[in-house]
Amino acid sequence: MSQSLNHWKIPVMASHVWSRIQNPYYGEKRKSFEKIYNDYLSSPEIVISASHNLTPSLSFRPFIYAYPNPYIKSNYGLSPYAAYKPPMKAELVLIDTEMDDPEKAEKLLKKDAFIIYHDDFFLLYKIR
Repeated sequence: MSQSLNHWKIPVMASHVWSRIQNPYYGEKRKSFEKIYNDYLSSPEIVISASHNLTPSLSFRPFIYAYPNPYIKSNYGLSPYAAYKPPMKAELVLIDTEMDDPEKAEKLLKKDAFIIYHDDFFLLYKIR
């Protein structure tokens, strides 16, 4: 069962907006996120890795990772016994270009993914 963004009442990009002053920039960013959500992310079965500020808005699904997980082994600990095997591989990776470096994402994902959506705010990768 798919849930709408409005159902969850969670402010998207909440880590960016702390004042009650209306900033038209964030209105545009919200519209961009809603388009991506409606076109690609509305199914709760999709496993996603997303910039940390976006995960609350996408967390109604069984599996979600805070980007760059599950792609960097050291994030699971430096011990040789660290649990690096995630339960599921992410199908999509959503990058907020203000929060995460798009060039670093390109280097990290270039062998395993391709861009299916991009605009001034976000990059969405599909994992092969």
